Amino acid sequence: MTYLVVLILVLVIAGYGFPYIDKQGAIIAIATLTIPSLGLSIWSLPGAPPKVDSLGRTLTWFVAPSALAISVAGVAVFVYFAKTTGVLEYAQLTLTYMLIISGLTLAILVRPPIQRETVQTGAEDSHATSLDWRPTALFLGVLLFLLIIAPTRLMHWLFELDGLQHGMDYLIIGLAVLTWVVVVEIIWRTLPPKPYRTR
Repeated sequence: MTYLVVLILVLVIAGYGFPYIDKQGAIIAIATLTIPSLGLSIWSLPGAPPKVDSLGRTLTWFVAPSALAISVAGVAVFVYFAKTTGVLEYAQLTLTYMLIISGLTLAILVRPPIQRETVQTGAEDSHATSLDWRPTALFLGVLLFLLIIAPTRLMHWLFELDGLQHGMDYLIIGLAVLTWVVVVEIIWRTLPPKPYRTR
């Protein structure tokens, strides 16, 4: 949740106040932390985790770009809707949608349906491709379910979640998430973590 700290600091310093209310924070945490953690744990790949030179370096390579990019996209979405609508509560709602969608998208990026694995076979390494659509299907299913039930009175009562006013608003949020994905993928592919070296 590093990106939330950055979001809160930037928006509070800019004078907008807290980016969302407590109830909206709860649905963000459930959708982007609890459900992906359970899904990834259930469908974790067998075998030992890949070896790297430094766990800290690998986490920095993974967490820092995604957190920073989500923060930038989130601030852009919040400020755009705050200025165009003049309603701070609606900007909070759109940011909630953006954080839920980007959080579930990040879970898919962590565990893509098609993965390329390195298998040690004697003196040389061979590459194998594995297919597992279950985590992706789960996360997309959760997103679709939330979008369907968001306008209901129950979701408003539990999480202050409502449907957006215009279909174009969903498109704007989708474009923000897509931009974030492209930027993060470019960073990850340009600056890959260093492989493990035996001594």
